[in-house]
Amino acid sequence: MIPAEIVTMNAFKIGITSALALSAIILLSVITSTSATSSAPADIKSDDAVLEIENSIIIHGLRMESGKIIELPEFGNDFKTTRETKQNKRSQKEDNIRHDEENSTGGKYLESLKKQDIRWHSTEYRIRSGDTLWDIARRFNTGTTHIIRINNIHKPDLLSPGRKITVPHRTGVRHIIRKGDTLSEIAAAYGVKTSSIIESNTLKTTQDTLRPGMELFIPGGRRKHAEKPALKHAPDSAVASIEKSIDTSRFIWPLKGRITSSFGNRIDPFSKKKSFHCGIDISAEPGTPVRASSDGKVIFSGWKEGYGNMVVLRHEGGYITVYAHNSKNMVTKGDRVKQKDIIASSGMTGAVTGAHLHFEVRKYLTPLNPLRFIKQ
Repeated sequence: MIPAEIVTMNAFKIGITSALALSAIILLSVITSTSATSSAPADIKSDDAVLEIENSIIIHGLRMESGKIIELPEFGNDFKTTRETKQNKRSQKEDNIRHDEENSTGGKYLESLKKQDIRWHSTEYRIRSGDTLWDIARRFNTGTTHIIRINNIHKPDLLSPGRKITVPHRTGVRHIIRKGDTLSEIAAAYGVKTSSIIESNTLKTTQDTLRPGMELFIPGGRRKHAEKPALKHAPDSAVASIEKSIDTSRFIWPLKGRITSSFGNRIDPFSKKKSFHCGIDISAEPGTPVRASSDGKVIFSGWKEGYGNMVVLRHEGGYITVYAHNSKNMVTKGDRVKQKDIIASSGMTGAVTGAHLHFEVRKYLTPLNPLRFIKQ
């Protein structure tokens, strides 16, 4: 017969062991859950979530001064500093791993698009210095929403130069079959893979009969002899078309004052180097009420380097207005404001040489001349 003391001691040990095991399981679950949340965010499905991500990309990309003239970049700027090149080399390997891990999610999203239109296909694109989300979307004639969702982009850093992303789009050409045409010859003529043509036209095999007069969609196709050198920037008319498309009566002066620094090229007052001023500076005594130039939603109210205290409004059609160097912001993120509502008090916070309001009008991240948008 086993003494009662031993039985009690063994039971106590079993209890302790079970409790420790249970604690370990709970701790592991918490760690796993936390890790999954931070490294593999849930798929971005709601329109509100996509819009919030777009807004964060805009705020992240705002720069008061640019080292080059900005004209609606279409293909970005290939120039990279030595520091950028080294950072890109380090990040590209990590990015490729992340990209491979997200291929399954991206593949599912692409399949859902193909169910709506068989012409949808994707292209891998490595982000260049100077690219913005909207530049890339414009280049492939696709929507920013699709780029965000297929890549599960949840923070601006995932769009930094050197990173590889998947771009879903429907660009391509239509080819009318002529007598004697073969799929391999057609693919070679347009610089695409035969398999891409088969998939986008629901052909069963390369041996499918190609009848004269039959129409094929060539995804991403372009006649090789018709290629032209890629332009780094869209022509000036692209900016002009945006400026003509907006009703100038929608915008008013945020405050009255003298323009002390215009939009465009100038000598930076701090670096003493030639730069591009992305807005206008309006002189104002500290504490002067700053009013919303148009109806909109506050997507940022806080401090940003260079800008100081800053309020950013998003308006219908992707237009953005920026109000910077404020002594005090009167609104918070998420507020909806009407034209003429007081949103801040002017000041001289951030990088300034005197009291004034720095005011910008943008189409997403592209700076536009405010004087062409304000009702005189």
